[in-house]
Amino acid sequence: MTFRTIATKAALVAAFFLSSVQAQIAPDYIRHPASLPCASNTYVQTLGSTSGTQATCATIPDAVADGSTKGIAAFGSADFNSTTGVISIDYTNGQKASGSQSGFLSSTDWTTFNNKGSGTVTTTGSPTSGNLANFSGTTSIAPGDLSGDVTTSGTLATTIANNAITTAKINANAVTLAKLATQSDKTLLANISGGAAVPTASGLSAIIANILGNGTSGQAIVGDGAGNFSLGTVGGGSGGALTYITSATVTGSAVTTVSISGLNLSTDGCYLIFANWLNKTGSGTGLSLYMNSDTTAGNYRRVNGTMGPSSVGASQVSNPIILPSSSFVASFTNAVGILTTSPGGTYVIYQFWASANGGGSPPAPNQVAFNSVAWSTASINVTGLIFSGAAGEIDVGSHFEIFRIRQ
Repeated sequence: MTFRTIATKAALVAAFFLSSVQAQIAPDYIRHPASLPCASNTYVQTLGSTSGTQATCATIPDAVADGSTKGIAAFGSADFNSTTGVISIDYTNGQKASGSQSGFLSSTDWTTFNNKGSGTVTTTGSPTSGNLANFSGTTSIAPGDLSGDVTTSGTLATTIANNAITTAKINANAVTLAKLATQSDKTLLANISGGAAVPTASGLSAIIANILGNGTSGQAIVGDGAGNFSLGTVGGGSGGALTYITSATVTGSAVTTVSISGLNLSTDGCYLIFANWLNKTGSGTGLSLYMNSDTTAGNYRRVNGTMGPSSVGASQVSNPIILPSSSFVASFTNAVGILTTSPGGTYVIYQFWASANGGGSPPAPNQVAFNSVAWSTASINVTGLIFSGAAGEIDVGSHFEIFRIRQ
């Protein structure tokens, strides 16, 4: 069949088609088609209705990637291939995925990911909810527990093991007294077990007995002046001993008198008096000792004297001076006195002995001054003492102590 024959037949088919359509629509719409001079990327919108009407053209819009808008589309050469009108993705040259952009996964990267492992981990045993995971192999997990200072037992709850908290694990000064166990009243923490042991709360008597022994009745703790203590007997005769009564110390500034109360000579029977008199002026009338509130010098009779390596002297006067001052410039050391009632119980007597801490003559250093005083009044019970000197003569630091001598 020649091209002319084909063209003739096509013209006959078109004429038949037009004649068929012509019978159903307005006869002038297709009867006189005009030439169609539309530009590129346009299409015929309407045909001319008459021989003198030009056909209209419209622009084809761009396609939109919204799933519904059709139109003209172009494909990037780096991402797509085209072969005889067939469009396909260019996997070789398309954009590759990286840490900063999305894209295709290259075969090299796929191989890297694929070699990370199969991703399969199996469990051994019978793990339950709350168990800790413990690798029992390179690809298997089994339930496990913590061990050591902190332990677990099938759950996530932890327990501090016994004896796990050692000294090295406690911060310095981290434990306060409130965290220590309480102990009984009037007890001390001490180890009296006889060997190395944890201290326990013990009474003072038990501690002393453990250190010094039980001792015997009437013994007291006696020091040797060098920091050593032992049990010993203070006193003598048929079991006499000392009992502390009271004391007084001058503080702040020098004074003229020092008073002591709370005594009862009728009941106690005998007092031992220690006096350390610091003479602020280095002179004056000396230190007197009055009974109760009786400061009348005529009610006291005193015999005083000195004893030294080569001489002894004595005199009698009416005053209660127990320590002279004119020849004892600074102070007296080891001044001691005994206060009691006379054998007949008619008056109070007291005697004092003192050594000098410097002074002139008499007495010279290495001599001892002694004074014996008798106090005669209607009452012989002593309830208080008054140590008295010249105005401001008893200096700061002067100290007086009273002990009862048990008879």
